[in-house]
Amino acid sequence: MLKINDIYRSTEVMRWHIVKTKRKQSVAEHSYIVTILVREFCCVIRSYRGDLMSQHVQWETIQGAMFHDVDEVLFGDIPSPSKRFIDTSKMADVISSVGGGYTQLYDGLGMGCKQIIKLADLVEAVKFLTHNKDSGHADKVLSKLNVHMMQQIDKVNNTWCIDDQVLWHDIIQPFLYADDFTVDDLS
Repeated sequence: MLKINDIYRSTEVMRWHIVKTKRKQSVAEHSYIVTILVREFCCVIRSYRGDLMSQHVQWETIQGAMFHDVDEVLFGDIPSPSKRFIDTSKMADVISSVGGGYTQLYDGLGMGCKQIIKLADLVEAVKFLTHNKDSGHADKVLSKLNVHMMQQIDKVNNTWCIDDQVLWHDIIQPFLYADDFTVDDLS
């Protein structure tokens, strides 16, 4: 069973170990930013579609974001290309047997909530690589991430029945591209 000290190790588990970056990023740092983005996405979705996104669903989605990568304290950050060659179902069995309530916070969510978390995950990755890429390979990875991010925006917009430009215009674009973007800009 994962304990709080196991979760704390996420401060030591590094991301991007097959992509050359200017600085390291821990899973904990990534998860924090993803959680903040999810909160903002949920607030916007609730303002447009409160009938679909209740306060309870919003809170569950935020909790799921906090622990969306908790399995990485057991296995490390497995690069996406590697996941195609390994049997992740066996890893899922291990995670569910030792992850306890932490993994359930994400695994128990509905598809629409997981889509919001995946979008925040991609937006955070694009932001990090945009500012920290340090190789031609990183440029290629960033290009692919941008494509996946735009596809995920469409999925979230369609699932939650919101205007195509709301999340992009109100949160994602300023977050990614404005150098002087602050938390006050989200309010």
